[in-house]
Amino acid sequence: STSTEAIKKTLVGVSGDIGSFSEKAGLWWIAENASSIENGEVLHLTEIKNVLREIERGTIAYGIFPYYNNTIGAIDPALEAMSMYNFKIVTKFPLLVEHCLLARQGVARDQITRICSQQPAIDQCERRLHRHWKHVDIDPYEDTAKAARDLASGVLKDCETTAVIASFAASQSFGLGVIERPFQDDRENVTYFAVVQQRR
Repeated sequence: STSTEAIKKTLVGVSGDIGSFSEKAGLWWIAENASSIENGEVLHLTEIKNVLREIERGTIAYGIFPYYNNTIGAIDPALEAMSMYNFKIVTKFPLLVEHCLLARQGVARDQITRICSQQPAIDQCERRLHRHWKHVDIDPYEDTAKAARDLASGVLKDCETTAVIASFAASQSFGLGVIERPFQDDRENVTYFAVVQQRR
């Protein structure tokens, strides 16, 4: 009977963790296309190359990842991954991106000695980092939201003196405190996302 049949899901792979801008882009795109996408579900694949690999393998129906930002230009990990895999672009759309500086609850601004995030996010906050955070170490990480998750769970070393650049949604998902919001250089910080599928 139909009641015991598994509901068919349309998997949409995104290049981010829970609370990432890629997740936000994926959820928005699924909602916008609800009439044509049956039971769309976001699959968190963390990195752009993972999304395109799964597209090529046919394990996901669609992939969503950032490829361009109006502050920094092309997103380098996207260019690298796009040169390695075979896919076709379905559509592209912009998303306003507001970064925050997050730390564990109770950590004060003056205790921070290190900031971690994905390189494109670091680049979008470059002027602010140079002006106000010259004294701290800046370390690239594979994903903004994964940095937030790993800070909250204690995976990141020196958790009590480390902050991450990530979304406000990530602060809520992982129970982190907001040190600064917004944190990006340009208030109108827009990232463009590509929706891709397998090239048949």
